[in-house]
Amino acid sequence: MTLFTLLIKELKQRKRNFILGVASVTIAVAVFLGSILLLTSHENHIRLVLEDKIQDTQKRTDVLKDDYRKIMKELGFNLLILPQDQNLTDFYTNNFAAKTMPEEYVEKLAASSSMSIRHLLPSLERKILWPEAKRHVLLVGIRGEVPLLYRAPKEPMMQAVPKGRVVVGYDIHTMLDLKAGDTIKVLGQSFVIETCYPERGSRDDISLWIDLQQAQKLLNQPGRINAILALKCLCAGNSLDSLRKEINAILPDVQIIEKQEKVITRAHARQRASKEATDALFADRKNKQQQLEIQKKFAALFIPFVLLLCMVWLYILFTQNANERKNEIGILMAVGVRPAQIILLFLAKAFLICMTGAAVGTVAGILVCTTASYFKFKYITFGLLAGSWATAILVTLISTWPPAFSASRQDPAIVLAKED
Repeated sequence: MTLFTLLIKELKQRKRNFILGVASVTIAVAVFLGSILLLTSHENHIRLVLEDKIQDTQKRTDVLKDDYRKIMKELGFNLLILPQDQNLTDFYTNNFAAKTMPEEYVEKLAASSSMSIRHLLPSLERKILWPEAKRHVLLVGIRGEVPLLYRAPKEPMMQAVPKGRVVVGYDIHTMLDLKAGDTIKVLGQSFVIETCYPERGSRDDISLWIDLQQAQKLLNQPGRINAILALKCLCAGNSLDSLRKEINAILPDVQIIEKQEKVITRAHARQRASKEATDALFADRKNKQQQLEIQKKFAALFIPFVLLLCMVWLYILFTQNANERKNEIGILMAVGVRPAQIILLFLAKAFLICMTGAAVGTVAGILVCTTASYFKFKYITFGLLAGSWATAILVTLISTWPPAFSASRQDPAIVLAKED
């Protein structure tokens, strides 16, 4: 009788033992493969979610920064470029610069390729007696912002006033009961009111804004300006000293004044926008990583525990099988079957159980994983399958070798004598 024949007869007579053995290996492989697949799937899912979160956060950060930028624009310009010979005491006392400089200075700044400023706005300002209204006002001539030649155009912080139009400050239009569309005269020239500004609580409330060329003509200052407003870029290393050196290299006969409180407010706003988005992303990443670490720790305990139970169960099954077959083994050995062949008989059965259980366990493990929405079949790799089957073989071998070896060491004479 061949080894194969004995194996077939054994399986037919002890189907329950075989099924229980296959179930044990099936559970071991399903738990091992399923746990690793789920962990891999979850980890990749978290990575993809975080990548999407990073992109989404970047978009929201850009929107938030843009919102802050728009809000900060309401603060106005934070740099003021004045003629070098302008006395600052007189400037702060009179609220305008009495000295002037060529209008072409702003073009020189715009043509520079290494500027650290934005939004160049030339202006000509004078405090005048407005004869038509018999009151003092600040007349401001402005033109559209001068675009920097070497930078992408930005949305202007202040719109130009069309020729023949005037923008009126709050105190002026409330005192004189003016509104948009009305016509007024300034120094003998007629202007249509473009806009009436709301209250700002500054010198803007007593100002009239008109086109720069018209202001130059009315004030007899052709081609002249007395200030250039600008916005300092919040760049690393862009200090006021370095900015002064940079501007003075282009315009040596000007002085630069920085409105410090606006610079600080603008910087804090940008930093806050970036920090809020970064903190939210960090918290989300930390939370997901903690969840994943908990799952990994659980799997690190659960998988060995299940494998150990399966090994114990296989050991019990094969020990019971060896005890039930003592007489059969004794007879086989009495007719000349060697101990190695007895071991081989047990291991052949164990191998069949192992392969059947590994196949069923692989299918079961994958089916369980498909219930997870983030599972993808691409995570099933040859290395993972090979590792699962190798684990099944190792579990089966460790569990069945001791009973098989013990059965092969029996003395047939003693076994048969006890039976008699």
